[in-house]
Amino acid sequence: MAIAAAKSVTPREAPLAGLLFKLRGLPAARDVPIFRQMLATGFVAVEETASELVLSAEGQPWRLGGGHRAEGSSVRMTLRITADGSLLTTETTVDPVDAEAHRRFLRYWRVIGPFSGLVRRSWLRAAARRAAG
Repeated sequence: MAIAAAKSVTPREAPLAGLLFKLRGLPAARDVPIFRQMLATGFVAVEETASELVLSAEGQPWRLGGGHRAEGSSVRMTLRITADGSLLTTETTVDPVDAEAHRRFLRYWRVIGPFSGLVRRSWLRAAARRAAG
């Protein structure tokens, strides 16, 4: 239920997500689920179970608009519910293609990382509200 709730959250419920999308030059429809908007920007759901959802994108996230499908890095975002169902977490991992991509990503993440954390926490809080009913 928590994964389904997270997939349904819209930027109206998690305004920081919509703001970050706009700042990155990405679409940010207030009533379209964040999950669907991520798919529209190049992310692919590579694994989905009742307790885990893994999204992946290839690209150069340090470029405005995300540089999706350009060679640079593989970015994976995982939403995971704990075994007892009490906690929904998010994790982002990156696999740069070379040292230059790694350096560029690190520079990008120093600026974006804290905001990304705020957005994900906002998204998780909205998912918790949805799951609670």
